[in-house]
Amino acid sequence: MKYLILCCTALLLVTACKKNKEYCWTCVNHTYNTRNGKPIVDVKDTSTACGITEENIDAFEKAQSLSDSSTTAPNEVYKRVRTTECVKQ
Repeated sequence: MKYLILCCTALLLVTACKKNKEYCWTCVNHTYNTRNGKPIVDVKDTSTACGITEENIDAFEKAQSLSDSSTTAPNEVYKRVRTTECVKQ
């Protein structure tokens, strides 16, 4: 049910974008934890970004990237990383 609502919302956004003749992108946010560089969990969140031009999509993707690391055990480094990949519709 949750996915159905998300799909419907995405379709409405896409329709709205096309009516306004804006640049539209489908973006996937990846939020995942890593332990010693290996992903543990990857949570994907898909959204629609509108009004972004070809020239600044790279900046948009980079702005969404963040990482925060902490060490909880002597030989284990945990990191939480969030990246965004966008594809033009």
